[in-house]
Amino acid sequence: MSDVAPSVAPPRRFGMLWYWVTLTLIALLVLVPLAVFIVSVVITETNGCVINEAAVNPCMIGGSDWAGALEGTTIVGLVGMALGAAAAMMLFALWVIVLVIHRMLWRRKSASHA
Repeated sequence: MSDVAPSVAPPRRFGMLWYWVTLTLIALLVLVPLAVFIVSVVITETNGCVINEAAVNPCMIGGSDWAGALEGTTIVGLVGMALGAAAAMMLFALWVIVLVIHRMLWRRKSASHA
């Protein structure tokens, strides 16, 4: 009979990579509209333009009027931040629920193999 001990595989680690990738995408859902809003406000302010929702004021940049485009991106950025934040909160809650359930199932499976 052989005195060699059976090889035991080291315990597998819980895979968090896809959870971190998903969490990053959820964060981008909020940050992209914020970036659009900030860029449009910076362009507006550096060129001395006035953008508001009540009226379209002319905004001359490089010899052409950019008021409509800047107003549109500003409003889209604001709406995107509001809707993106609401969607991100719901997706984050779902992310936490899936993570907790997956972790519980993984722990139960790991305990049964030990």
